[in-house]
Amino acid sequence: MRNRLMTRVLFVLPFILLNLSGSLSQAQTEGNGTAALREVRSDGQKKLTEAQIAALTGLQVGAQVGREDLQRAADKLVATGLFATVKYDFRTRTEGLTLNFHLTESPRVPAYYDNFPWFGDSELNDAIRLQLPFYDGTLPEAGGVIETASEAIHVLLVAHKLDLPVQHQVVAHPL
Repeated sequence: MRNRLMTRVLFVLPFILLNLSGSLSQAQTEGNGTAALREVRSDGQKKLTEAQIAALTGLQVGAQVGREDLQRAADKLVATGLFATVKYDFRTRTEGLTLNFHLTESPRVPAYYDNFPWFGDSELNDAIRLQLPFYDGTLPEAGGVIETASEAIHVLLVAHKLDLPVQHQVVAHPL
C-alpha cells in the first residue's frame, strides 16, 4: 500500500513541476512581450498638450509596443531638447497599455532672426510652425527642435531660390 502511494506521489510530482515551469516561462514571455498601446498621458508640461507630446514620441495608439518601444519614445522626447527630464511608467490591463510620461520642461529662449531681409519674422515663424506646430516663438537652448527649426527656414529659403546656409546660436540679449 505504501509503495502504491509513493508511486502516485512520484507520478504527480513531475506533472506539477512540469506545469509550474510552463507557467513560469509563459509569465516571462508575457513580461518580454508587447501590448496594445491604449493611451499616452503626460504631466509636468506647461507649453505642450498631451497630444503634442504623444506625437513627438512617434507612438501610435492601437499599435503593439514593448519595453524597447517605450524607452525609444522617452529617448525621442529627450532628444528634442524640450525636456530637462523625462521619466515614464506604464500600466498594462486587459484592454491595453497606458503610458505616463513625467516631464520637466527645459528653459526656452526667444528666437530672433538676423540677416533675412527677404522675409518678415511672421513668415519665418510660419515656416517653423509647418514643421513644429507647437512653436510659440521660443526654443530650447539645445536639441533636435532647434535643428528642425533651422531646417524649416532653409526649406523656405530654397523655395524662394535662395540656397543659403542657415546658422543658429544662443546669444544672451541680442538687442
